[in-house]
Amino acid sequence: MGVAKWLADNLESKNTGSWSNPLGALIFGVHQLGLSGWKPGECAAIENELTVWQDKGLFEKEGSEDGKKNWALRLKATLDRTRRLTEEYSEALLQIFPQKVQMLGKALGIPENSIRTYAEAEIWAGVIFQVSKLCTFLLKAVRVALGSQGWDFLVPKVVSGTLVQVENIVPGSLPSSLEGPVILVVNKADGDEEVTAAGSNIAGVVLLQELPHLSHLGEKVVSVTCEDEEKVSDIQKLAGKYVRLEALSSGVNISPSTLDDRDADSVVKNVPSNGSSAAKVRGTQGSSRLAVKAPYSNQCSSSAGVVLLADADAITSGAKAAACGRLASLAAVSDRVYSDLGVPASFHVPAGVVLPFGSMELSLEQNNSTETFMSLLEKIETAGLENGELDKLCPQLQQLVSSLEPPKDIIDSITRVFPGNVHLIVRSSANVEDLAGMLAVGRYESIPNVSPSNPTVFFTAVSQVWASLYTRRAVLSRRAAGVPQQAATMAILVQEMLSPDLSFALRTLSPTDHDHNYVEAEIAPGLRETLASGTRGTPWRVSSGKFDGLVRTLGFANFSDEMVVSGASPADGEVIRLTVDYSKKPLTVDPKFRHQLSQRLCAVGFFLERKFGCPQDVEGCVLGKDIYVAVSQVWASLYTRRAVLSRRAAGVPQQAATMAILVQEMLSPDLSFALRTLSPTDHDHNYVEAEIAPGLRETLASGTRGTPWRVSSGKFDGLVRTLGFANFSDEMVVSGASPADGEVIRLTVDYSKKPLTVDPKFRHQLSQRLCAVGFFLERKFGCPQDVEGCVLGKDIYVAVSQVWASLYTRRAVLSRRAAGVPQQAATMAILVQEMLSPDLSFALRTLSPTDHDHNYVEAEIAPGLRETLASGTRGTPWRVSSGKFDGLVRTLGFANFSDEMVVSGASPADGEVIRLTVDYSKKPLTVDPKFRHQLSQRLCAVGFFLERKFGCPQDVEGCVLGKDIYVAVSQVWASLYTRRAVLSRRAAGVPQQAATMAILVQEMLSPDLSFALRTLSPTDHDHNYVEAEIAPGLRETLASGTRGTPWRVSSGKFDGLVRTLGFANFSDEMVVSGASPADGEVIRLTVDYSKKPLTVDPKFRHQLSQRLCAVGFFLERKFGCPQDVEGCVLGKDIYVAVSQVWASLYTRRAVLSRRAAGVPQQAATMAILVQEMLSPDLSFALRTLSPTDHDHNYVEAEIAPGLRETLASGTRGTPWRVSSGKFDGLVRTLGFANFSDEMVVSGASPADGEVIRLTVDYSKKPLTVDPKFRHQLSQRLCAVGFFLERKFGCPQDVEGCVLGKDIYVAVSQVWASLYTRRAVLSRRAAGVPQQAATMAILVQEMLSPDLSFALRTLSPTDHDHNYVEAEIAPGLRETLASGTRGTPWRVSSGKFDGLVRTLGFANFSDEMVVSGASPADGEVIRLTVDYSKKPLTVDPKFRHQLSQRLCAVGFFLERKFGCPQDVEGCVLGKDIYVVQTRPQP
Repeated sequence: MGVAKWLADNLESKNTGSWSNPLGALIFGVHQLGLSGWKPGECAAIENELTVWQDKGLFEKEGSEDGKKNWALRLKATLDRTRRLTEEYSEALLQIFPQKVQMLGKALGIPENSIRTYAEAEIWAGVIFQVSKLCTFLLKAVRVALGSQGWDFLVPKVVSGTLVQVENIVPGSLPSSLEGPVILVVNKADGDEEVTAAGSNIAGVVLLQELPHLSHLGEKVVSVTCEDEEKVSDIQKLAGKYVRLEALSSGVNISPSTLDDRDADSVVKNVPSNGSSAAKVRGTQGSSRLAVKAPYSNQCSSSAGVVLLADADAITSGAKAAACGRLASLAAVSDRVYSDLGVPASFHVPAGVVLPFGSMELSLEQNNSTETFMSLLEKIETAGLENGELDKLCPQLQQLVSSLEPPKDIIDSITRVFPGNVHLIVRSSANVEDLAGMLAVGRYESIPNVSPSNPTVFFTAVSQVWASLYTRRAVLSRRAAGVPQQAATMAILVQEMLSPDLSFALRTLSPTDHDHNYVEAEIAPGLRETLASGTRGTPWRVSSGKFDGLVRTLGFANFSDEMVVSGASPADGEVIRLTVDYSKKPLTVDPKFRHQLSQRLCAVGFFLERKFGCPQDVEGCVLGKDIYVAVSQVWASLYTRRAVLSRRAAGVPQQAATMAILVQEMLSPDLSFALRTLSPTDHDHNYVEAEIAPGLRETLASGTRGTPWRVSSGKFDGLVRTLGFANFSDEMVVSGASPADGEVIRLTVDYSKKPLTVDPKFRHQLSQRLCAVGFFLERKFGCPQDVEGCVLGKDIYVAVSQVWASLYTRRAVLSRRAAGVPQQAATMAILVQEMLSPDLSFALRTLSPTDHDHNYVEAEIAPGLRETLASGTRGTPWRVSSGKFDGLVRTLGFANFSDEMVVSGASPADGEVIRLTVDYSKKPLTVDPKFRHQLSQRLCAVGFFLERKFGCPQDVEGCVLGKDIYVAVSQVWASLYTRRAVLSRRAAGVPQQAATMAILVQEMLSPDLSFALRTLSPTDHDHNYVEAEIAPGLRETLASGTRGTPWRVSSGKFDGLVRTLGFANFSDEMVVSGASPADGEVIRLTVDYSKKPLTVDPKFRHQLSQRLCAVGFFLERKFGCPQDVEGCVLGKDIYVAVSQVWASLYTRRAVLSRRAAGVPQQAATMAILVQEMLSPDLSFALRTLSPTDHDHNYVEAEIAPGLRETLASGTRGTPWRVSSGKFDGLVRTLGFANFSDEMVVSGASPADGEVIRLTVDYSKKPLTVDPKFRHQLSQRLCAVGFFLERKFGCPQDVEGCVLGKDIYVAVSQVWASLYTRRAVLSRRAAGVPQQAATMAILVQEMLSPDLSFALRTLSPTDHDHNYVEAEIAPGLRETLASGTRGTPWRVSSGKFDGLVRTLGFANFSDEMVVSGASPADGEVIRLTVDYSKKPLTVDPKFRHQLSQRLCAVGFFLERKFGCPQDVEGCVLGKDIYVVQTRPQP
């Protein structure tokens, strides 16, 4: 390892001379090996490569890449190829010698040890051993230079399991007795193995050979490769032990795991590429039937013939052929598509036709083989592995299918599409490949190089591809996935056979680190079969950025052979292999070619990703300057972490997941939206909230940085609120002459030209239209809706998910027709839940539907699944009734369904729903009255519990599994539609269909008493008294209409007088039973009022009445209006459940005020501000802009004795009026107070008493008699007002009070800046009504900075994204913003190169600074500037550093917000403060 480290260090220092001797020795050894006759062509190619790498040396850079790294990667590829050559020599020798040596040695009497080691000795004694040692030594050095440890991983994960070594991965390779997770050590693999078919418990694979990264081996389990012989030896020592495999970006490690960790480690844990831990979720094992759509075989058979590629669809031709047809249409427009960097995304698709589903069946019928075929297929379905039955049947079935001769007219159809001498490839397109959960890559045959001019060869190729549907491997794979063999069928895809220079497979989502920004590609010389056939060797591996164009070379190719089609050879289904010399391959030796091809492949992949709407797995080839795409598969969206976890949470097996594609017309909308008819902010059913983005919906859905427009609109009052404006930097639109013929591109958005931002009328109308659409859909579907769609001109389009069958049954169609609902308006949301296989299913109602008795729960019960009840099956269920309070059970009817529907299979999720005949003599619910009685009471308890929780009668569905009851859904059933509720809405003019309900769930108490009080006496409307009604037990006694009367009491707010207005006489009280208030039922108890303190104890009644009065009066003062309060009494505590605003919103004054402003009365609502209640000495209202003469230099204040209400309530009299100068401190007394009364708070503390009026004696008021006090207070109020004026940046209207020596500010309102001439004209120009203008206030710490700045991250001079320009002024920002004459310092700094340019120096005469001992206690003053003392003028180093720091801040904010920024801030000492940043206009 020391010499290897020395070589690596020399390479790091750019010295490759030290590598010459070992490389020269290796070249000589390979040359000698070639002379021996062992693969001379391969030896010559390796010799040429090593010689070129040695002679060429390394470059500092290869394009934008590190030359040292690429030299090492290039050399590693050839060394791996050389080592593979030596391994193949050793394997060949060991196949030839051992058996013959054994026979000859025994005959000659040679010792056993010599016989056993003869073959190994022959290897050790030859040059092959020395070549192998040199390879091992040099590979170590290369790995050290590259920082590699001999490992390579495909997917970063951590797994645990028993380590088992196998030769290869095939179904049946693991013994069935092996339980628990398994990690396989595999000697050989092709890369297209279906790992789960070999065993569902395989958690990881360690492969002892190199493998292309984009092979499908690593898609389901963690897969790593190991090339280091020492590490391989260490791994093999752990065979049979429980180990932990960690495959992380930081490295790969295999270590023994303790038995204590077995349970915890049996879960496969996904580890993100950044190393952060992910949540552990235990998955469920077990197979599930994969959804495979059976094609319409009969229809296809009758049509026969061929289908043109452009007309292929998944139903007739399979997913692969359909994808090729889609690609053909995209190829036609791709030549007009370029990436953001100008790289063309153009590609071609080989011409093709399809022999559709049913063609094989038609051939079987014509050859009279259908009966034999079906017989063999049925036997294969159940054939076992152990006795070899399957191994016998599969070849028989393959032989039968291989002998088929397709219809003769197929040749005629194909020759009309292709010329007679064309070379074609025959490929599979089955309904059991390219599926989610069953990719089946490489599973079925592809026969290259055939021609319709030779019908025999062509038909043989077709039948061989058909026969590959029934290989042992394919049959076991489908069996493992739960797919019946008879469900599998195959179409044939026939395409033009190209003889490409290169073939590729790329993924638009990086499989290594799941980075969406990069496309990774693997490229092989010659035909794609080199990549797909499991040929030993590795491809070129490159990565290219979608947005930045960065190309990285990840590995060089070292396949020994390339597969090509010879033009001179006949089209006989064969290809030839040619030895590859990579020293002559441009992709290895020409970094410019590698860079350009990588970017072109990236552009093609990204184009397809945008077109299909999800990451793609793309295969194709390069022929000259053209790129051909053969297939693009939906690869990742079904297997994102989010999707996998979602299915796991729902209990859906991952292998059961499949995907149907919804193809809709592609619009190029002006706006796209997503709305919810139940407000997600406050769960208010009365409002619809919508998020709107410019352009396509992908702007909302793709995670683009920025925010949409957010609006809320009332369903009933039409009130529109703007909750936020959009700030996406880009909108995604469809380019091209028509919406469907171009790519999706991004355009920068100018929101000053977007009506939704600048036109409030348009925003209002669109919000109301979206609300109407959402509310219509909500009413139609009967529940809150989540709606997506777009706006195109004046039209709104709704994009809804469509259901597959149940939405279009005859029953559903007729139901909608009867309701007058257009069929095209129907849609459905899907609820996915765990599928149980229950013993019984039920539907119950907690309000008896027979006699509407609240005391009984009625249930209908069916055997098996709920579908028996819901599907209209003929028959009747068991019907039982059980009392909520008395427990009385009545049997109302017995079940007589002929069948029950159950789930077949070993587990509830792996089979189909089947019907079984019911024998009710064996059903406990029929024959066991005790079981029926207990189940009825349990269902009653469940229903009653839900009724109490939701607060209204319930309609509940669920099932019984063993001893457990499962509830599937509980719906609000009755309370919204009682006669009282319906009449109430009718009287209010509210449509019945508009009614909906939100549920409030609170802790359930078991109180002694419950009450409802009003702080405005409902009897005589006297504000001085609180009236309360009190009932024993729960509030339901008051609210449920129970016959009887409550206790009624009245208590004075101010005099404390208590009056008893009536005594309670309810017969029953409702209480909660059980050990705690929440664990029992509500029961009724007979009331004995002779034992109720509220009846017999006048002192208790008096005290409780006064306490309730105090609570109500407190809430009335807090909310500022009379209150309607409900609550309960538990022991000595009073609980308030709800207090509603009762009167102030509807006073005459408030109603007339809204009428004058044109505000609909129903639009009025109220938010509550609760503040501490003080009892001040004085209250004031001041204005920082003198209202008398509009002089900015003076603050005027009005002061009253006591509470502010003296000023605000219209009390007759005048306040003290004073004026104080902001700058000169001059105080003027403008008037003295003469209010007769002052309003004060009584009580021991300011919050526990009433507001009373006291007569004022001004001869004792310091503000009247003490001029010094008046002078000081005036100046203090002036200072407060001026401080707030500077903080808010405009004149202020301030209210507050004085308590002792302290001044309290209650509110400061923006008084003038909203209505300056400039502001008014600005809104007028934008079409914004003046009354619509409002303002929020931002309060920040006031600094006294050295410098202030305004910068833009997009250079405003030349619109260069690479530079940040800043303007800097001395002192406060007001110097820049106030229009002061002069110019600032102007600097420009490069984001990437750090280049600083000085564009101008400052020459302001004055700087504005904050006076005073600290920045917040003085006024703003102006000081004359001497620039000869300003570092920014005289110190270029300081200017350079500050410019770069400001550039770094701006660039950081630009990246964070995702668009150029306009930033303002200041510099204080060494610190930079940012005050605000906004998108740059």
